[in-house]
Amino acid sequence: MVQSRRFRDSEVMTKNVLGTPAQIFANIPGLLGFFPEESVVFLNFTATTAGTKVRLSLDFASRADITDWRSIDHACDIIAQHKPDSVWALVIAKKTDPFIIDETLDEIVQKAGETNFPLAAIWVTEEIATGTPYFLAGTLTGEDGTSVIPDTGVWEHGTICDVATAVSTKQMVGEGNLPELTRSDVLARFAHGNPYVTLSSSKQKKLTQKARTLVGDIRLGGSSYEVRNLFVDCLDAARDAESETALLKAKDALLSMITLMSDKLTRDLILDIAIERAEDARMLCLAVAKTATGFARHNALCVYVLASIAADAMTHNFAAVEVILKEDPQHVLAQCIGQACMHGIHSELLEACLEGTHELLSDIDGIDDDDDYDDEDEDDDFEEFPYTLYGESAIGGEHPPVKDDESVRSENGGTESTECVGNDTDVAVDTCADGKVRKAS
Repeated sequence: MVQSRRFRDSEVMTKNVLGTPAQIFANIPGLLGFFPEESVVFLNFTATTAGTKVRLSLDFASRADITDWRSIDHACDIIAQHKPDSVWALVIAKKTDPFIIDETLDEIVQKAGETNFPLAAIWVTEEIATGTPYFLAGTLTGEDGTSVIPDTGVWEHGTICDVATAVSTKQMVGEGNLPELTRSDVLARFAHGNPYVTLSSSKQKKLTQKARTLVGDIRLGGSSYEVRNLFVDCLDAARDAESETALLKAKDALLSMITLMSDKLTRDLILDIAIERAEDARMLCLAVAKTATGFARHNALCVYVLASIAADAMTHNFAAVEVILKEDPQHVLAQCIGQACMHGIHSELLEACLEGTHELLSDIDGIDDDDDYDDEDEDDDFEEFPYTLYGESAIGGEHPPVKDDESVRSENGGTESTECVGNDTDVAVDTCADGKVRKAS
């Protein structure tokens, strides 16, 4: 499972030009959303040419546990699929046995050769912190026998620049966040638990039944208005809440939203509103995810991710998707979102959501009353464009089983400990026309 956020236009791509590895490495906590420890981080670049200059623009960053070769291997395979123009690797190891570090370096080089991705160099550091030394462990040569990375000066060794003033950190601060200290801290943001509103298994089943009643009314010719108006009321409550704590105490709004998140149809009927009112939807869905369990919780996290994309606050999106798929590996919408994020097609994902919701509204509210829903046709549509919600939400489709509190945990042990996040922080490195790195002017 990977996430990739690509640049939206060429102006953004070249706005912040960095000249040294020290500057690039200082951006890693902001890119990942946390300070990685005992990890391998791959920085994947695309090359653009402007006159006699070639600029390496950071496309996405991947991370894997240094002691988990399966995850490193998985990250390398994903990088090879994306076909970047240049890849830098940074090994972060303070507690790991030096023998394991050396073995990891050899395996990365070997894997790069096997999968034919352009690994340019590998650096090593103990931690990502201001002033921490790093050194160049080795460079790889191209077919012409030359390396694109100099083995002298700041490219050979140096100290990491100020993390607090890095471009990616500033962007996170602008979003109202700071990098978490560890990966576990990021995942903890999406942990279940509302200290103010508790929801028993029997109560959640009643909310699920209420959602199915709403769906049944729609199937019998009712409109979408009740569902959509209820969602707007929930968003208004989130907007009016003075704090996250106040929202976690807003029992009526939370229970109403859990009802809407308990069925695929009621979920899909409100996605356009969630995208339009992204900030309110993010706050509301996170509170719902902390309160509900099972299918409703996972749907709330999916809507949280979509709203975060719309709000341009995507730093922790991968963690949210990872939490869903760890608890329910078969959650179709989360799988679709994860795949779309992996390929960096965020705008296309939102467009698919809007298209799916609008088609549902068209069918339900009578614009195309003569067109019957056909499950087989929906499946065909879904295969043709795998990120559309149209085939996945389908009126008349099967409902997920209602799970007890004890059964919502993953049955297969979870997911790979690999992350891949795209770059919205506009980091680039200037090179000469032959592709060799040069100091940015």
